[in-house]
Amino acid sequence: MTSANQNALTSPNWQDFLTVNDDVLPWLQMTTSDIPAGSSLAGNMQLITSMACDWVQDYLGRPVAPTTFDRRFDGWSGWNGAYLELPYYPVLEVTSVIEYWGVSGPHNLVESTPTAQVDGWQCEYLTGRLIRVFPGNVQKPWFPGSRNVEVVWVAGYNPVPPTIRTATLELVAHWWANTQQQSALRLPGETVSDEFEPAETSGPFAGVPLRIIDLLSPKSQIGIG
Repeated sequence: MTSANQNALTSPNWQDFLTVNDDVLPWLQMTTSDIPAGSSLAGNMQLITSMACDWVQDYLGRPVAPTTFDRRFDGWSGWNGAYLELPYYPVLEVTSVIEYWGVSGPHNLVESTPTAQVDGWQCEYLTGRLIRVFPGNVQKPWFPGSRNVEVVWVAGYNPVPPTIRTATLELVAHWWANTQQQSALRLPGETVSDEFEPAETSGPFAGVPLRIIDLLSPKSQIGIG
């Protein structure tokens, strides 16, 4: 699923990358007959699924579901003026790059490749680095200015890596068991024991099983735009 453009004035609106029927129910070894459509259980299952997808992307600091972003950057602001660092990656597609040349207005740039070398840009899709180049693919500075380079791009994974997918399904299962199934069996004031499932004990990840954190940690992104 790809979201509508998310511009620089908004926080990321993470998208679901799991569905209840195709992903969650088979993982829980349940069927749609166990969760009747329109029931409160179905609503709770969808809420927990969306929560888990949202939490995982918050934890990683990057989109998992393919998500479209629209941001403006300062020209000539990279390490040597030729680079812009897109804050969300891996990049799946660069939709448009517009460079504003002061009073000369906008200039639409296209990708420069070895077989089609133009005055345009190149992208390191894995890291989100956008490089300005002359024809001949020689690096050059972006046109100087404040918020004068507008980039629209799609970031995320396609397909979702198995580690992220498994960790998110396990997070759904953990919340489902502890808030829907176990809660129905508890006496008032009784809590669920995590004796066999060590979890974070404090901070924003309190209560999340460590095995889920261990799966996600290698793919967490340092820094967020």
